Amino acid sequence: MANPVFKTTGGPGGSGGTISSGPAPGAGRKGYALELKAGEYIFREGDLGTEMYIINEGKVEILNQVGDEEQVLAVLEKGDFFGEMSVLEDLPRAASARAGTDVRLLQINGSTFD
Repeated sequence: MANPVFKTTGGPGGSGGTISSGPAPGAGRKGYALELKAGEYIFREGDLGTEMYIINEGKVEILNQVGDEEQVLAVLEKGDFFGEMSVLEDLPRAASARAGTDVRLLQINGSTFD
């Protein structure tokens, strides 16, 4: 894959969910806490990307569709971030992201980078 969909920060070590009532602490107005249950999709391959995510708690699977099956490319953990390539490059999502466990994410809108 020429352009990675995710990056890892070396920290210790899924579309649905609910957005909390307000910004995450220290996130300002452009970052929001997002909580999802295991198995819920954060985004799907081919979706337009307007947000990136930082994992605050739990694990996220990065998946690619191969024929009729989804192949796990990576499992990300607390401190890792993903989804930035679609935001920065204005491209469709190159892979899907799904909550591998119950997760808490910081969702950062692409307008943060404008």
